[in-house]
Amino acid sequence: MLALRLIYGFLFFQFSAAWSPASTKPNSNEAKKILRISSSLNRLNGGDLRKFPKFSLHSLESNDSTDNAVDGRLSLVVQYLDFGKLIRNVRNGYMQRLDADPLFLSKSFLEVFIATSTQLFAEISVRGNMLIPEIDFVIAGILTAIAGKYYAMWQVARTIDNEKTKLNEEGSAFQDNSTAASNLFWKDVPTNAFQSCSPSLLHSAASFVLPIPSLFRAGLLASFFGYGLTSVLIQLRSLALPNYVAATKSINIIYASLYTGVYLATSSNIRYQLLQGIIEPVVIDKWILLGKTEKYKVFRTSLFFTARLLNGLLGSNLAILGMKLCGLQKLK
Repeated sequence: MLALRLIYGFLFFQFSAAWSPASTKPNSNEAKKILRISSSLNRLNGGDLRKFPKFSLHSLESNDSTDNAVDGRLSLVVQYLDFGKLIRNVRNGYMQRLDADPLFLSKSFLEVFIATSTQLFAEISVRGNMLIPEIDFVIAGILTAIAGKYYAMWQVARTIDNEKTKLNEEGSAFQDNSTAASNLFWKDVPTNAFQSCSPSLLHSAASFVLPIPSLFRAGLLASFFGYGLTSVLIQLRSLALPNYVAATKSINIIYASLYTGVYLATSSNIRYQLLQGIIEPVVIDKWILLGKTEKYKVFRTSLFFTARLLNGLLGSNLAILGMKLCGLQKLK
């Protein structure tokens, strides 16, 4: 995500530079430009990026001041990247999940390991002797699984809201004053449908709907990452081994990304909601361990590992079979 933002920010800067008028001032004004940029950056330190002065592309076209054009391009890039807001959102989101589940960090590392191992195991079990001929599909599937499964886990993990985190999340999409009427409902929708703090049954049902846009977007990005990187590796292999003939047809990255987005928004959404809202806190902690989680820490960890392993295997097999049924992975 950060890489994409950097690329788009760079493009914004270059295009706006191309549209702004050429400088007619002597070179002595370069020092003024540097001081102006430095002053703008200093205003950002410890401040809110949303308060940074906004400039439109139209103003860059018609503005006769090169200094203002430089400031305008800088503000466009800074507002678009908005690293400070991104870091705050991730930190606040992590603290909310950690408050609800003290083992969230351990589960995060466990999820990445399981995503890798289960996807590889599923690839072996589904493809069998065709694993090596279809190695291009295998690598793409593993990379996509790591990115997609962890984001799905993050998005539907249980959270606990408090006044501090709510204040820190000002400016988020669900606290926009212009749409306050509809946001009154969505603001109270929990991240997991089975959280006890859910105000109503309707809010719990909405928990399945709320993460769909972000999960779909994450599926697109994860697939672009997985299959895009695999495509680069294939090109490098072609350069290093010009006589090598792949047994697989080229993957349509657009279709694969759309499929992954839909898959994350539906299958992964439901499975992780059940895993983190029912299986772990209710079935394992309350029914199997009878609430004695401190007494059976090792046994509890092994049960969590088993549950997530089975969830990962199920998800990986469904994803591979779905790709094959949709005709997205074919041999020559």
